[in-house]
Amino acid sequence: MSEAIRDSLEQLRQLSPELNAATDQANAIIERVEKFLAEECSIGVPEEVEVSVVPYGLDHAIVEESPMGIGFRKAVILAYARCQGTYRFVVRTEKQIVDMTEYGPDDVRECEILSEQPWAQCPREVKLETFAFLPELLQAIAAQAAELASKAVDTGKTIQAVLKAFGQ
Repeated sequence: MSEAIRDSLEQLRQLSPELNAATDQANAIIERVEKFLAEECSIGVPEEVEVSVVPYGLDHAIVEESPMGIGFRKAVILAYARCQGTYRFVVRTEKQIVDMTEYGPDDVRECEILSEQPWAQCPREVKLETFAFLPELLQAIAAQAAELASKAVDTGKTIQAVLKAFGQ
């Protein structure tokens, strides 16, 4: 028994520097990207990506066989959203009501936010799970920003047309 404990302690001694380094590096990158988006880009474009989805309280077979075609699932979301007065990366957990009859399991009808907190305040295991989705989230933010920029150009043209109609 004491040998097993000694082996476990030695394993922890060897793994902890690697684990701490990975977490520290992820923290530094998230902080740097948040600063880049807020200060250099001054962009407040909310966007999100699903990290994981699991059936909520029921096994998957029961959810799919629901007579009404309604299922529940729990989703973990990595988002860039307004939190505590500023845009930052957050991790949100949602209970989603899903219509499984018409469009399949990705048709979310409603959701209830179970928790939401800044990424920097999440437990280590949540940070490491969600960090891998940062590139996908940044791509989604860029796509959303491009769409908004296009709409802004169209809005500018509309404003110019209205002003011209008023003789300005």
